[in-house]
Amino acid sequence: MLQWLADQLIAHDYDLRHILQQIMTSQTYQRQAIGRNHQAAAEQRFFNAPDPRRLAGEQIVDSLFAASGCDMDTGELTFVHDGAEPINTRQTLGAPRRAWMFAGLNNERDRPSLSLPRAQPIVDVLEAFGWTGTRQQPIAERETDPNLLQPGILANGTLSMSLTRAADQSQLAELALDAASPEALLDTLFLRFLARYPSQQERADLLPALARGFEARTVPADVVQRPPALPPLPQSTWSNHLMPEANDIQEEWQRRVMRGPAVDPRLEPEWREVYEDIVWSLVNHREFAWIP
Repeated sequence: MLQWLADQLIAHDYDLRHILQQIMTSQTYQRQAIGRNHQAAAEQRFFNAPDPRRLAGEQIVDSLFAASGCDMDTGELTFVHDGAEPINTRQTLGAPRRAWMFAGLNNERDRPSLSLPRAQPIVDVLEAFGWTGTRQQPIAERETDPNLLQPGILANGTLSMSLTRAADQSQLAELALDAASPEALLDTLFLRFLARYPSQQERADLLPALARGFEARTVPADVVQRPPALPPLPQSTWSNHLMPEANDIQEEWQRRVMRGPAVDPRLEPEWREVYEDIVWSLVNHREFAWIP
């Protein structure tokens, strides 16, 4: 098999995409996992499908952002982010782009003025799936048993609410606007969130709702009103966090985070809400947090 794959790689001018296609469309790769891999004979073990396992907290967070097409915008994770401090004395973790870049947010942050509201929803999801975020004593072993908080945070958490919204000029909104048909749109959503096409039963369940009002889903351009830009907020730092205004700044950030992004005004509201419900249902599908 390895020799055949090597020959294929050479014959197709070292095109890795071709090799990946050959592997992933093979019958061996697509065998159904039946939970007996450890019991299989040694000569067959590697030809059994891998047993399903739940994604780690970081993988779930990154998958949410990748599937929704949103950027991770949390601001800088820092303990001394006052511009008056020399750069070599500032303690900062930078602006995270992936979940592995996070650390715990509970380091002496006992006042609203020291909170990090934009980062907290991400940390909530990470902690629900076993992430600890401990800095002083990093812990490699995690609690991997399922618990009620995990489906709860995906179903009702602030992060899921924000990322499943067809926000103004977001990728989810553009997908809905550019779709040629409700069938094509449903296929695209399943591929993005579950990496497969919907089954016949899933099509029967979801397609009628998505097709209802599909042709009239866009608002006429002459009546579209873009949401106003939110005014910028002053920076709350360690040097001014004892001032009352610093609490007000972070509390306003908290309100903005809880409110979520503004919806795209180009989509008809009733149809958009149905569309967002379908996206939400895919995030909460049992396959989203499990592989293969």
